[in-house]
Formats: sequence, C-alpha cells, structure tokens
Amino acid sequence: MARTLDPRRLLLPGALATLVLAGALAAALGEATTDDLRQGDGLAELDHPVATWLSQHRTGWLTAIMRAITTLGSPLGVTITVGLVAAVACWQARRLSPALLTASVLGGAELLETFTKNLVARPRPPLGMRVPGVSASGFSFPSGHATLAAAGYGLIGVLLIRYVHRTAARTAVWAGAASVAAAVGFSRLYLGAHWLSDVVAGWLIGAGWLVLVLAAAPVLVRRVHPARNVDDTR
Repeated sequence: MARTLDPRRLLLPGALATLVLAGALAAALGEATTDDLRQGDGLAELDHPVATWLSQHRTGWLTAIMRAITTLGSPLGVTITVGLVAAVACWQARRLSPALLTASVLGGAELLETFTKNLVARPRPPLGMRVPGVSASGFSFPSGHATLAAAGYGLIGVLLIRYVHRTAARTAVWAGAASVAAAVGFSRLYLGAHWLSDVVAGWLIGAGWLVLVLAAAPVLVRRVHPARNVDDTR
C-alpha cells in the first residue's frame, strides 16, 4: 500500500538546511575574526581603543553590576542556569532529550573554546586595564564566558520557545536570551578580562556550535528512533 506522507517530514530538510547555513555563516565569521586577529587588522584594530576607553570610564555602580552579570557566563553559572531549565523541560516532556541536548551544547562549546584558545594562544589585556579582584587566567581568544553565554542562553531560548505560542512572547524569549549573552560579553570587556575581538569570536563560536547541534539532533533522533509509516501500525 502507498505510504502516508507526514507534512512535518517535508519541512525538515528545509529547516535543517537553514540551520546548517546559519552555522556555516557563524563559523565563517569566526574564521574571519581569527584572521583579523593574526594580521592585526579589521576588528582587531578596535581592541586597544575599546579597552582603553572602557578602563577610563568605569563607575562604581556599573562595576558592581558587571561583576554580577559576568557570573552568568561562567561555566558554573551557565551550567546551573541551563541545567535548571533543561530539568524542567525533561519533566514536562517526560524524556531525557533536553538534558542530552544541554550536555552536547555546553560540552562541545567548552571544548571548542579551549581548543581555540590553545591554538591561537593570545595574551589577555594588561593587568593595568583589569578591574581589581577580577580573576581571568589562561589565554584570551576567544572569550569563554561569551562562548558559553551564546550557546547556553541560546539553548534556553530553544527550550522555552516550544512552550510559548504568541509572537510577542516568542520575541521576548529570544530577546531575553540575546540580551543576557550580550550583557555577559560586554561585562568581560568592561572588567578588562578580554579584548573586543575575543568576545565577538566567542559569541560566533557559541552560536555556531548551538546551531550545528540543533541541525544534527533531528537526524540522530531519526536514526535511533526511525519514524514508522502509518501502514506499519495496522
């Protein structure tokens, strides 16, 4: 008998292609940023002017806010925040896929960030530009906080969006996720822990990895749990 087509399966290839293209674009932009860094031009030309300007225009109240915001992008802060949302999503869906997705996104983003840091081996801004008491060790490029924030809070948007249906609410979810990632990245600049190009590269790497994981997830799920035809149930 003829197979019954599921319209959702017809939409999947287009959605996957869009996600892959978005991930490729983010990867290309990240590579362009790395090239600028190595050649000392492009975005890297703004690193010293931006760091110098921020170090000369700090205020006590804003410094306190930035110290608090930057913890949201730390490995512990992102893991706890995303983990709580994923736990609720697992409970709602009665399955572990949100937890597995979270582990893949955060674990992969951390590995990419660490690998790139050791590959580029870029020094951090001078200690004289850093806010006293702010700890930042290891190499500078890319920003680990920006990478994890883009991947982690972007994933929170993905997990939450399925539970909201109004356009305004969906827009608010994505705006909130983007705002947190942007604020975390800016906090690293403000506190003197990273250069501008470090943060931009971190955003691109984190977002690109998230998109690639989301693109691969449906394919892996279909391989593990092949869709059954309607006729197979008769």
